[in-house]
Amino acid sequence: MKAEIIKETINTTYKDENGNIINEITPQHKLMISLYQPHLCTIENNIEVVEVLKAKTKKEMEIIYHNYMNINKLNIENYYLKYY
Repeated sequence: MKAEIIKETINTTYKDENGNIINEITPQHKLMISLYQPHLCTIENNIEVVEVLKAKTKKEMEIIYHNYMNINKLNIENYYLKYY
């Protein structure tokens, strides 16, 4: 059995009416732009394969995955396993 550790990051860019990127923005302003001016909000989804794993069973694969995450001190929210 093989699987890939996938890292998924979502970057959101907010712009003002002139097209300039807004660096410091409040959560209320983010919500207002997202709801009323979605053309000023750009969402970019990046997916990259971090590691390819091999194991005999799915349970072994999950143990290897969790050990990899703990050893490298990675945030588990941005990573997942893709079996093939």
